[in-house]
Amino acid sequence: MSVRRTSPRSLRPALRHGLAAGGAIVLVGGLVAAGTVASAAASELPQVTLTVDGSTTTVSTTAATVNEVLGDHAVATDSNDAVSPGLWTQVSDGMKINVVTRTTVKVKQQDVVETHLVAALTVADLKSELSLPTGTAATQTVTAIDSGEAANWMRTVVRTPNGRRLAMGDALVEGSVAQVQHVRVLTQSRRETVRPHRVRKTTPLLPSGDAKVLKDGRSGRRDVVLRTFRVDGVVAGRKVLDQTVLRDSRRRVVAIGTGPNWTALARCESGNNPNAVNSSGFYGLYQFSVSTWQAVGGTGNPVDASRWEQTKRAWILYRGSGSGPWPVCGAYL
Repeated sequence: MSVRRTSPRSLRPALRHGLAAGGAIVLVGGLVAAGTVASAAASELPQVTLTVDGSTTTVSTTAATVNEVLGDHAVATDSNDAVSPGLWTQVSDGMKINVVTRTTVKVKQQDVVETHLVAALTVADLKSELSLPTGTAATQTVTAIDSGEAANWMRTVVRTPNGRRLAMGDALVEGSVAQVQHVRVLTQSRRETVRPHRVRKTTPLLPSGDAKVLKDGRSGRRDVVLRTFRVDGVVAGRKVLDQTVLRDSRRRVVAIGTGPNWTALARCESGNNPNAVNSSGFYGLYQFSVSTWQAVGGTGNPVDASRWEQTKRAWILYRGSGSGPWPVCGAYL
């Protein structure tokens, strides 16, 4: 009859519209042309009941055959569809015309692929028509912990040709793929090592690119009740149902340098010796005078402070005055 539509479902709204409008579109021999319904009173015309994919309406018609009735109401069919009675059956008053459009669906189970023509309108209809498994986790009994047994069931996941997953009530799409899957769920208790969380912090107190561990991390331990999901033998997810912490993990903190080349500056100023003392009155890694040290927030003598503290005071000085306080060695910053 007419050219097969792109998707059987897309025509149903058009069908209902065409029926309500009294058949303003005529589809004959694959060509669409403007037409009008005969002006005879509706009560004088044959009445037929037209059902397409479960949607039923009663219409008056001047058509001579079932084929013409379908054309008058923009119902396109092809060799895959079921039309009862046949397309060339003469129209009679009270006739019931039933059209069931079929959709092509692929069913996959492991390496086996089968193609089916189905009358199903929704995913739920498809599973019912082909007797596909509909198991879900909510319907399964939870296996006792450490029994060594697992809950097993089959389920069917239906996706459109572009991979979008369809819910049970969604309309079926031409070319959809129904994947039959074997699901295995095992619930176990076990002891786990909890790896320490790692934190990276940037600091100008280290030369750019250098790293320094500020706090050592520590692994933790816990007892957990773990549920593992496998789909067709592949782990698809894990869920912790319960846990008991035996030892807390401790985060590891690492500082990443973004500052100038303090190492080169210290090597030039003091031979990289935090306890260096110059007879002219300069002290520590960066050869502070006591007055300058105090001006940037230091207390006591620079040689009594840690490397980190000395670098912190050097950064404050550098941030305010640049490399000027180190007229010779500042070139290395």
